[in-house]
Amino acid sequence: MKKFLAVCLLCVVPAIAGGQTPQAAERIPKPIDRTTFAVLTTFYQYDHDIPLDVRIIRREETPFYVREKIVFRSIRDGMVTGYIALPKNGAGPFPVVLLLHGLTGSKEDWWDERTAQSGGNLSKALLTAGYAVAMLDVQYHGERVVYNNYEDFGPMVMQRDDSNRYREMIVQTVIDYRCLLDYLATRKDIDSNRVGVFGFSLGGLMTFVLTGVDARVKVAVAASSPPFQRNPIRAAVAPQNFAHAVAGRPFLMMAGSKDGDNMVEEATALHQMINSETKQLRFFDSEHHLPAEYIQVGVEWLKKYLKAAH
Repeated sequence: MKKFLAVCLLCVVPAIAGGQTPQAAERIPKPIDRTTFAVLTTFYQYDHDIPLDVRIIRREETPFYVREKIVFRSIRDGMVTGYIALPKNGAGPFPVVLLLHGLTGSKEDWWDERTAQSGGNLSKALLTAGYAVAMLDVQYHGERVVYNNYEDFGPMVMQRDDSNRYREMIVQTVIDYRCLLDYLATRKDIDSNRVGVFGFSLGGLMTFVLTGVDARVKVAVAASSPPFQRNPIRAAVAPQNFAHAVAGRPFLMMAGSKDGDNMVEEATALHQMINSETKQLRFFDSEHHLPAEYIQVGVEWLKKYLKAAH
């Protein structure tokens, strides 16, 4: 079976986004075919009957929101740590936005206004707009660094290019978010029929994957996402292999036009692969970290489409 999966994940179809020069087309990875995609999605399946043993271990209340720290059992390795915050304005059940942080970050980024991605401002903007927010530590990040022997995962990817652990980290984290959605569906203060995802950088990449494998996601925003994964080992987490599975849901991409070589070309190509009539690609005159206005752009996208979702 493993050999079959490996062979399938190397299969491609000759689909190239239109309007490119032959030289540009050669640089754009081709997505896998639909049959192979069906095999790929088996990586993200899990046993829904395994108890999550969710615990709320701390509850903090401010004049504007209530924040709960949660832990639950991962189906693969150890415990998952996260936050759920609910606005005090308005009455629930509240639509919820899942926030996915970047490489070397943590769930705390979404509360720290000093971080480059201004995550704290995003959380507050969403809570003020009447959304609940929920976020987890990516595997090997934040409080889950214990499962990486307390080693910063960034150098493992950027310096040693440990593609196997990178792939497994993303697969596990996406499953963790799917388990989080299972838990949120049990809460009366959350409207689990109105789920959005907002990911930054690595979180943007995972936004493609999570949206592609879980139909409960109704609206998505991917900011500064790496457009493509070219290493065959990473085929199971490559955004180009999940773009077609967006399947009509509103999807916003945002990127810095100076974020690496060929960013505009590659982000444009990936955007063209997204299977939705309701999609948008917004470039900023920036590098990887986007100007503060990207937060409002993303929030307005969610406000426009999430509350209308059924």
